[in-house]
Amino acid sequence: MMTPMNTDETYRILSLRLKNFLRNNWNFQEEDVEEIIQDVLVILHRKNQESRFRWNISWLYKVAYNKAIDKIKYRKTVESLDGEYEIASPCLNPEEELMNSLEREWVKGFLNSLDRTNRNISYLYYYENFRCRSIGEILQIPAGTVKYRLSNIRKMLKAAYEKYEKN
Repeated sequence: MMTPMNTDETYRILSLRLKNFLRNNWNFQEEDVEEIIQDVLVILHRKNQESRFRWNISWLYKVAYNKAIDKIKYRKTVESLDGEYEIASPCLNPEEELMNSLEREWVKGFLNSLDRTNRNISYLYYYENFRCRSIGEILQIPAGTVKYRLSNIRKMLKAAYEKYEKN
């Protein structure tokens, strides 16, 4: 659990993490992302005014997730992931960098092929390092379901990668 906060720096850091979460899981326009983040930070600020309120990061992601779902429901459209997640590797030679770039693009394509729930689970587990229980709280599904889906995602990834390597 985290204690109530009041620093601009903490809000800035949380804002950046939530932006990454929203950009990597939904294809929102920048103003939609900003609007969702502002809504989340307003809720957090109001909750911090309550003397007994204690929040944790999974609660914050759950609020952002629910706000994103509300935004989608409001639009009545479901869009796919189109964002990029770049991992810098400055010490590789150009050939290794090209191979890693191609593999990253392949993994990105694989993640794009997953349904939204599996994509969210993958992002939160591998990029944000959340535990299964926290992911379950955010997505409002049992932790066992999260573990089961991660297992299936790994199996699908392995099978797809073996097929990719053969070609």
